[in-house]
Amino acid sequence: MEDYAQIKGFNYFLKPDYSFSSWIDFDGDRAELELTRAKAHFPLINTIRLQLSWDVHNIDPDRYLQNFESVLCLADRLGLKVIPTLFSRCPAMGNIFTDHFMNGWNWFTVRAGGDGAAIFDTYLKTIVGTYKDDERINIWDICNEPFPYAPGSYGTDRVPEEMKHIEQGEYDWMKRMYAQCKNIDPVAPLGISVLQDFGRYGIGKVEDISDILLIHPYFVHDLDNEVEKAAFLDMLDDYTVFAREVNKPIVATETCWPSQDDTWHVDNIRFTLTELKRRHIGWIGAKLHQSPEGRDELPGEPIRADGTLRPGHEVFNEF
Repeated sequence: MEDYAQIKGFNYFLKPDYSFSSWIDFDGDRAELELTRAKAHFPLINTIRLQLSWDVHNIDPDRYLQNFESVLCLADRLGLKVIPTLFSRCPAMGNIFTDHFMNGWNWFTVRAGGDGAAIFDTYLKTIVGTYKDDERINIWDICNEPFPYAPGSYGTDRVPEEMKHIEQGEYDWMKRMYAQCKNIDPVAPLGISVLQDFGRYGIGKVEDISDILLIHPYFVHDLDNEVEKAAFLDMLDDYTVFAREVNKPIVATETCWPSQDDTWHVDNIRFTLTELKRRHIGWIGAKLHQSPEGRDELPGEPIRADGTLRPGHEVFNEF
């Protein structure tokens, strides 16, 4: 069994909009350049997390598979395993919207006989089915940050009452996606990357449809804010206690809040990764390489567009 506590790496995006244009305008040479730079700056990393795009896949499945395969080959040459993220609900990088899983809300759910989840079956069979036994993949992330409408705070269920039916619809959709993947029977475990605002409630809500627990612990405050620091550490403790209770591994598939302030960012990285290491939680940094197209709405990549490393960001090599 893989020691998931040893995972260390980054989320990698080819374009500022995260998934759609990254795959429809795929540039293998650019991926090779940027990931080679990453391995040179951070020789200890062993994993990258990719946001896939079911909608681009549906445009040209064969081409999509070729591009995905080229990234897997590149990562393998660099000693990197891959966490493919099949779907995303994050507003900044989402490709699944409410009417995708609320049956009858859209023409395609009606056309699918009232089962909107059926439109994703071919995509899952193609991607997960093709790579079900592939050792280059160490985790399948079913969905990035579901339940994005809950303004919670470190573990409180604050889904508004009027949205409870949407929360249930979203859970039912993910349960269907999980079941479809389990029927394919991939070697790598399946998980769902939960917003930190849901805390223990969030991973508890998806634990029964997860083989591995995936979390996004972001500390977004100044380090002299002792109240918020204590709340953050309590949240991490809640995660680790829950993981032991259900006997499942746990990995932070996003962490280290992005910032353009070098001093703040470096201190935040050191604090966050120290606490994750103390709890034996593997980590995937939020950002890796700035895009030549310009900054996105939440910049903070450790590697600049020209390939140079921002001051102090070799801090990742301490972990």
